[in-house]
Amino acid sequence: MDIKVKNCEMLFKCLAVAAVFAVCFFAPIAVSRVVTRAARNSVILTDMSSLKNWAEIYELRAGTYEGLGDDMDVQRVLGDIKAQGGDCVLYENSKNYCAKASFKEIKKKDWCIDSFGYSGSSSMCSEGNIKCH
Repeated sequence: MDIKVKNCEMLFKCLAVAAVFAVCFFAPIAVSRVVTRAARNSVILTDMSSLKNWAEIYELRAGTYEGLGDDMDVQRVLGDIKAQGGDCVLYENSKNYCAKASFKEIKKKDWCIDSFGYSGSSSMCSEGNIKCH
């Protein structure tokens, strides 16, 4: 009977040690995924701010927002948003523009910027409604 009890105690200790090792191994992996996702979303926000600046520079040079989506600097920013795992669409006409980006793995939340100075959460930006709100 003593041998069975000692074996059970030994088995329990081994399982406890294995559980501790598993937590120590998998916890950093889970945390790093959350941190990586947050960092990518932060880059998307920064890119949207850059896009807003490039749009205003483009309008000062061209006198219109039309053709904004073809600008090389704008294309670079849109490409970076896509590289971070987000999606971004840009709508423009001669007087206005709006752009909305979706965050990586946050499907219900879009960030929107427009020529009216808005920068924030919105899903209103579309081809028929070239503004965020």
